Amino acid sequence: MMINQLDKQTLKTIRAELDLAMKNIENRYGVVLRTGACRFTSEAATMKIEIATRGAAGEVVDTELANLRRNLAYLGLRDENVGQTFTYGGKTYKLTGYKPKRYAKPYRLQCLNDGKTYVAPADMVRRGLGLAVQP
Repeated sequence: MMINQLDKQTLKTIRAELDLAMKNIENRYGVVLRTGACRFTSEAATMKIEIATRGAAGEVVDTELANLRRNLAYLGLRDENVGQTFTYGGKTYKLTGYKPKRYAKPYRLQCLNDGKTYVAPADMVRRGLGLAVQP
């Protein structure tokens, strides 16, 4: 099949095939590959691919988790806070990452109730972890 023009549906199909093909690379090298944002015109497309390693406990160490670990002292957090769960607003969250450029909501949380990923402000995370809120 020859593709003469790119559209959203065609790129979804290609992305699904890329995801399957990347499984071989994941298995061979022990890394995790994820396709990300895609920008396209009718003639060309650019797609982000993230490559992450696995930590000693088997967790995926992506850029945001590595940022969290690297900045613990600066953030006033401790090693045990990484991956710690807490309840906030009736939902249970797990602290999974930090992105400094996302100033208003720099923390990444995984909601254990619905499995979705959320971003959160520092005061919410600190309250949830039982830490003093910094001014």
